[in-house]
Amino acid sequence: MYVSGAGSNAGIFALQARQGAEGITGQTASTQEAGATSDPVADVMSRYNLQDISPLEIDRLVEELRAVGHPMNETLMMLSSRGAEFMSHAQDLLGGTYNPNQRLNLISQTEAQLRMARSMGDPTEATESFLDLLKSHDRDRLSAGFANADLTRETIMREAFAANAERATG
Repeated sequence: MYVSGAGSNAGIFALQARQGAEGITGQTASTQEAGATSDPVADVMSRYNLQDISPLEIDRLVEELRAVGHPMNETLMMLSSRGAEFMSHAQDLLGGTYNPNQRLNLISQTEAQLRMARSMGDPTEATESFLDLLKSHDRDRLSAGFANADLTRETIMREAFAANAERATG
């Protein structure tokens, strides 16, 4: 897995570091019961469903990550560019209507962006790293018991499709 700027992303990429073949590890039973981890970034991330989130919630997520000390680095800038504040400015330039409460699947949206960048021959390292973060958070949230059957099936299918695509192109 490619991780750029691991030093400045230490808190957020701790989610990825705990990822193992059987899921996310590293939380003690007492920590899980208390609903908190030793990583404040992971605690913040666990409160958001990136597969069903609004741009306003993305802005709150960015604010909360900054409040626990996450630096405004490439990863956080990519996340904030999907938030209501950034999108409303973009919409002002482009015209049309914009709904900051419109729910979106940030993981699927980022996967589509990555596919487009690859098809156009654009650099993909930053988007790949960002997608790894999102998927790691998704697995962490699922392992914490916030999943329902539909979300679990969607995640399994998404990973199966990604694995098949990787085998076909690899």
